[in-house]
Amino acid sequence: MRRSVAFPNASRSYDATRVAVRFWGYDQSMEIPFFIGAEVLGSVQPAMASEPEGYLSAFDAHRARICAVAARVYERRRSGSYDLLASDFFDGVTGSLAETLNGVKAAPNARLVPPGIPDPPEHGFSPPTPPRRRGP
Repeated sequence: MRRSVAFPNASRSYDATRVAVRFWGYDQSMEIPFFIGAEVLGSVQPAMASEPEGYLSAFDAHRARICAVAARVYERRRSGSYDLLASDFFDGVTGSLAETLNGVKAAPNARLVPPGIPDPPEHGFSPPTPPRRRGP
């Protein structure tokens, strides 16, 4: 049975040892600690004050997105606690962590490679080129 995590508890705290914000999720009756480091929060909110209150304010401003990412991380791997990394927030479409957290998406057909580089085949591989037939 695949389990999921919920975040009904709005409490969070600053963990000076990890330099991170700690928050809790719940999988039925199990309490699961999650951490998001100040460095990751600084990527989300560059003007954030580099002090515990600034980290907590940045977390509060982006709580819904952070909890959504935490739930995806929880589904992918099981552990005693979870440290959210910047890479957990990238979806492969947007250009930065802040854009991902703020819901900015590239256009669905946006070309994300420099001009002159051909588009990859739709299935991720190129079919072999059939041999050319020479005249009779």
